[in-house]
Amino acid sequence: MQVKATGTDRKGPSYFPGLSVLTSGFEGCEKRLLMHFTTSVGGDLRKIGRQQWTDILKYANCSILNAKANDIFMAYLLSESSLFVYKNHIIIKTCGTTTLLKMIPSLLKMASTVGCVYGHVRYSRSHFMFPHKQVYPHRSFGMESEYLDETFNGHAYILGPLKAARWHVYAAGNGHALDKSVTLEIVMFDLDRSIMDIFTQEYANGSSHRCTVESGIVKLFPKDVIIDDYIFKPCGYSLNALWGSTYWTIHITPEAIGSFVSFETNQVLSDYSELVERIIGLFKPQRLSCVFSHEGGLKDPPKIPGIYKGFEMKTWTKTTISSDFFVSLQTFVTAG
Repeated sequence: MQVKATGTDRKGPSYFPGLSVLTSGFEGCEKRLLMHFTTSVGGDLRKIGRQQWTDILKYANCSILNAKANDIFMAYLLSESSLFVYKNHIIIKTCGTTTLLKMIPSLLKMASTVGCVYGHVRYSRSHFMFPHKQVYPHRSFGMESEYLDETFNGHAYILGPLKAARWHVYAAGNGHALDKSVTLEIVMFDLDRSIMDIFTQEYANGSSHRCTVESGIVKLFPKDVIIDDYIFKPCGYSLNALWGSTYWTIHITPEAIGSFVSFETNQVLSDYSELVERIIGLFKPQRLSCVFSHEGGLKDPPKIPGIYKGFEMKTWTKTTISSDFFVSLQTFVTAG
């Protein structure tokens, strides 16, 4: 295992307060796993059925709430975040104290039965708000990397200051996992209370659709998008949206202590400024991190904005993980 720490702390750790100091609350920050497979003739991960996924997900300590699909991929809403299944790759995010990496052996075995052989893995996550609550193998990024090294021969990277907002990436496999791929992830902290109150059963009265519409989330998507949303008891919200090969996923932890929102999409845009501004405007966080990753030989890499009204950038860390896999982390706090 090789762990590379990149980036410098320009202002000291105090500009992103609250890291590792909260003692109670739900861990909204998600663990994310992308696995790409080489397929034989007829090989297709979408042949893995719902019951088989249920069995695999037991190792991660999460379950399936609902599922939607189009002609290109399947999207599962989970008890803790989301799973997307394409022909030759999967993306799964799990929050809380899930044990995401423990599902890998079962997934590899199941994939082999549908003509798919592992090619690449990407594991990533933000810093945890409640790191002391995590269980093996997620108690630290070093532990996660060592666990992954038992199966893969990869490298681990830390973007950003070690004592402030940061991003962790583990990558294994030769070449790129996806062709001409861009992923935008935004993690937001200390959200506006009036907005967070929308994502409670008291407000929604059992209607996740009401949350999606009245929060303005629905306006982020094309009109013919497939939406799968869910409101938890007593609070909490998840959404998957499907449109062609594009997905969007949003997960909201609205509690006063540790309020958190994550947004992710693989939508390809030439400039992400407007989208990020709209996300910030919807949720009004006090602090946030934006992560752009792209790979697979994009002719024109996306423009990564660095200025948002009402926010001050604190760090911008970029790293090249392979010849055509790039990751950028930006952190922001409200100005003034």
